[in-house]
Amino acid sequence: MTDAKQPLTLPDRENAAVEFKTTLSDSRKIIETIAAMATIGGGTIWVGVRPDGTPVGCELGEGELERLVQRILAATDPKVYVTLDDPEHEGQRLLRIQVPAGDGAHLAYGRAFHRVGPATVAMTRDEYERRLV
Repeated sequence: MTDAKQPLTLPDRENAAVEFKTTLSDSRKIIETIAAMATIGGGTIWVGVRPDGTPVGCELGEGELERLVQRILAATDPKVYVTLDDPEHEGQRLLRIQVPAGDGAHLAYGRAFHRVGPATVAMTRDEYERRLV
């Protein structure tokens, strides 16, 4: 999917707009982070990267990306249309999930989330209502 000729620069640490995930195994947490990032202005989730920024690679089974996109669309409200690609870095295949900036607060599984530094946090009802104004 990605042009292998372009060098890839991996962020050196997590922050509000960057999240590292070692695997796709906890798609619920990934989808919550997608909703949070859309709420705060967008960001990028790197799958196949340890929390310390070390790339370890990501194995993607046949149809796995399509299933992930369907889960994201089913769980987010308003729907978040992410962009996926699988660049290579230091010999490791990664999954890059680019989250666009949303228009207001986004929900995942019926709950509102936002980013506080590198953490995805559920919003209180008051925080969510303030964002709706």
